[in-house]
Formats: sequence, C-alpha cells, structure tokens
Amino acid sequence: MKFENLRATWRYWLIGTVIAVVGVILARLVAPHYVGKTQTVLSSVGRLTSFVGLIVIAYGVNKRIKSESKDSESP
Repeated sequence: MKFENLRATWRYWLIGTVIAVVGVILARLVAPHYVGKTQTVLSSVGRLTSFVGLIVIAYGVNKRIKSESKDSESP
C-alpha cells in the first residue's frame, strides 16, 4: 500500500474506524447489560452504527480512487 493513498484518505479511515468501534462497543458491551426490548434496540443500533462506519471508510476509498482515475485520464 502506498503511503500517498493513506494520506489521501486518513480522515475517512479515522472517522469510519471510530464510528465502527463505537457501534461494536454499543452492540457487544453495553446492550447485554439490558433486558428485553432495550437490549434489542441497543444491539440493533450498535450493529447499524458499525455498518455506517464501514460505509464511511468505503466512501473515502472510493473518492480517492475516482480522483486518481481522473488524474490519470487527463493529459
């Protein structure tokens, strides 16, 4: 992996990772301490939050790839 690629998307990696970790903590550590509907809601919100974190990372990588392809196409 080139360091230029990481430099171009480090914000997305950082933000996405933090969001995903918060989601995992919510789903795996906080939700089991509750019972019933609250546990189900917290677990679902945590899983959704983790997925959103992964989407943020994917968006940043996709944005970098598109900008690199535009740069390589222009003469």
